[in-house]
Amino acid sequence: MWQYTYSNELVHHGVLGMKWGRRKHSEPPETHDITAKNGDAIQLVRRKSINKKYNRENLDFDIKRNGKNIGSLDIGKKAEGEMNVNWMNINPKYQGRGYTSAILAQGEKIAKENGGKKLTAEIVGTAPDMLHIVESHGFVKTGEVKTKAALEVWGGYTLVEKPL
Repeated sequence: MWQYTYSNELVHHGVLGMKWGRRKHSEPPETHDITAKNGDAIQLVRRKSINKKYNRENLDFDIKRNGKNIGSLDIGKKAEGEMNVNWMNINPKYQGRGYTSAILAQGEKIAKENGGKKLTAEIVGTAPDMLHIVESHGFVKTGEVKTKAALEVWGGYTLVEKPL
């Protein structure tokens, strides 16, 4: 009696040897290995852009520790020579280990390598520790946003910048 044995490969019926879900040329994502002050190894892994038109100027990274996603860093081009930290977050379980400081330092290098002469950020009022961290990295306050909407959602913003 004839019996079919299943494998773990998806085979395209109609084109001999063609397999689904496999690209011929797959480049590994851009990665940056970082060591935090406490000696922990963390990694920034560049996210693949789904909408290239929307993300063409952004540098979006997943923050990983032992292969597990623990946060994200998104840096965008604000103007010619000016990069902006659009978003940076670390899972609360991993906060207080020096990861944010190490990631911010690497983010500054990445921004400079991509043509940034100045790096800016908007620090939300609900994250006073972040304001302390960016100031310790040489960022200076340039203003505040205290609109009703900004206050209700984020506790306002503190605008900061640093020449690279």
